[in-house]
Amino acid sequence: MNPHSSIHLAAKDDKGNAEQWLIEADSPNNLARAGWTRDSLKPGDQVTIVGNRLKDGAKVMRLQKVIFSDGRELKPREGDDY
Repeated sequence: MNPHSSIHLAAKDDKGNAEQWLIEADSPNNLARAGWTRDSLKPGDQVTIVGNRLKDGAKVMRLQKVIFSDGRELKPREGDDY
């Protein structure tokens, strides 16, 4: 949704317990220009998320890039060099 997109995911903590995270991304228009589609991320995809976590320790992160298990990367904006 505008103005920002979000990704909701479950990640394992150090003990293997599932934690729910919110990943904040750019606007749908910026994502589309960077090559994202509705099907870029699907439930069950195994990915690594790189981003900046909120300083208050909440399980919320600002997206820098998504790295897929095959090494492919998606960034939230064209030309990002993270």
